[in-house]
Amino acid sequence: ARPKDWQIQLAALSEKREQRLVWISHYHKIMAACNKDGQWRFVLEFMTELREQQLGGELISFVAGLKACAQANRWEQMLCVLNDMLRRRIAPATESHAAAVHQCRQGGLWTAAFNLVNRMAQQRTPLSAAAYTDAIVACADGSQIHLALELLAEMRLKGHVPTQDAYIPLIRQGCGKAKPTMGWDMGVLLLAEMREARLNPDATSIGQVLAVCVSSGQWLRALDSLLLAAVGQPPSLVRSVFFNGLQAFFDARLWPQALRLFRAMAEQQAEPNVPHYRLAVAACAGLGQWEQACAWLRESEALTGGAGPDA
Repeated sequence: ARPKDWQIQLAALSEKREQRLVWISHYHKIMAACNKDGQWRFVLEFMTELREQQLGGELISFVAGLKACAQANRWEQMLCVLNDMLRRRIAPATESHAAAVHQCRQGGLWTAAFNLVNRMAQQRTPLSAAAYTDAIVACADGSQIHLALELLAEMRLKGHVPTQDAYIPLIRQGCGKAKPTMGWDMGVLLLAEMREARLNPDATSIGQVLAVCVSSGQWLRALDSLLLAAVGQPPSLVRSVFFNGLQAFFDARLWPQALRLFRAMAEQQAEPNVPHYRLAVAACAGLGQWEQACAWLRESEALTGGAGPDA
């Protein structure tokens, strides 16, 4: 069998040892190769060996050790690496913990990420905005929406301003599944917070909140949220937002609301395209409004040179 990259790097390192020509770059290469193949024990061994050789570059090797433990779901070993970092003052405590939380997020370890944040709070160690964001996303990806919301609130209390990187994954994971784990009211609140902070949500997250509102019978809230989310956005995003709203009303068979939303596009100076017309024509058909359906069908055909909606 063809040797794996970490095995090739191990042979190269052994040769350099015999020649007494080992450099820090050799250790970093083999640690990266071992991490890629899930050889977490080797990573920790080389981290220790590099420290004993006193070649420097300890920060990179410790981060590699954190990554190896996270990928292998080795929580206790990760804490040992982190404690060693702190004891040796490889990096400030805030940066060391942030590196550990980031690796937890990368490894899908929401429990470890949340525990690290609690550990820092107990030790009164400041946590960076990036670390809070990583912990929020790790919890959201692990379907622990209540913990992610708790971290978001704590992040604001600590004086950090959440960004799209925290809000959007939280909204998507909370509202975007077959069985949403976030209530419509929380989805609307998060969109409002983003708007107040002048952060732009993406069309997908807006559409997911709308769908939760509609499925919960909160169609007026859905309309209000959509129109507010569309204010001041680029035309392409506005069209995507309106399409998601139309689709949500159409799927719920709320034909009047779908038509109301379609007409609201003109107020937002958002020109509808063929997919918007397709849903509007279908909604007209559901209400038996054939004259309006034919009128919009002709408008859509004018956009495409005769190829209008399938309806």
